[in-house]
Amino acid sequence: MKTTSASLRMNEMISVTEIVRGFPRILDKIRDHEINRVFVLRNNKPEAVLISPEEYEEIIELREELEIAKIVKERLSDKEVKYISQEEALKKSGLTLEDINKV
Repeated sequence: MKTTSASLRMNEMISVTEIVRGFPRILDKIRDHEINRVFVLRNNKPEAVLISPEEYEEIIELREELEIAKIVKERLSDKEVKYISQEEALKKSGLTLEDINKV
């Protein structure tokens, strides 16, 4: 996904020079949620993004959920998929329901 400078808020855009001068202050603002993210600009173009660990975790979780949803959608649309019963799957794996319930 491309981000254009027009879609960024002014307080979210910081030059590399400003990062070098005030890195601890910028990290404090992210930590304290004064700003959600910082786009680091090099030659007036977004080069990197700084976010809080919490926001990073949320992004990773959303990405995983989207990947799972994509797999589910693909499997549901595949009409040639064969399903086997639970008993058949257990038999093929050499397990019993008791084995599974112990876990």
